[in-house]
Amino acid sequence: MLPSTTFGSTAIFYKGLDLYHYCGQLKRYRPKVVLGAILTGMADPQEPRGDVLMEWTFPEFVRHERGRGWYIAYAVITVGLIVFGVMSRNYTFVMLLVLLTLVLLIRLRREPLPVHFAIRDEGIEVGNDFHPWRELQEFWIIYRPPLVKKIYFTFKSVVRPQMDISLENNNPIQVRQYLSERLLENATREEEPMGDQLTRALKM
Repeated sequence: MLPSTTFGSTAIFYKGLDLYHYCGQLKRYRPKVVLGAILTGMADPQEPRGDVLMEWTFPEFVRHERGRGWYIAYAVITVGLIVFGVMSRNYTFVMLLVLLTLVLLIRLRREPLPVHFAIRDEGIEVGNDFHPWRELQEFWIIYRPPLVKKIYFTFKSVVRPQMDISLENNNPIQVRQYLSERLLENATREEEPMGDQLTRALKM
């Protein structure tokens, strides 16, 4: 049975929580964190995180080296696809192409920001986001330097996308040891996702 709810004031309660105050606290988190908190039963953003076992920083995206030929090829292909989309009246496809180009232009105009990552006693920390072990399903490591050095995490919630973390220059054996003591490792995953392979091959 839910507690009484008062709409005429700022006191709105759900499962004993003051939602007005709670949502105000969550404003400083990114939207996916707010959604994740709701989906996991209004988790406390200030829950204990434990000691840091290992930590490092990595760039939020990879800055590829692109020559003049890449830009010419991208422009020709994009214009051709837009013309095709207009002729076939597939305007959703055209809008996606335009959005992709805008995102690419924004990335080209700035340097990737550093993202802090930490393995803690109670979960993993990515920037301001904290994911307790109970929310995570499994992990695996793809280590094929210098091209691929990543940890992949999946969540128990089916609506949350897979997350990847760059290992940078950290020892993958040590990272695996810390993670495997707290989270299931999927040893059958030996290849990075097809989407990541295409992104790297196309320098996107």
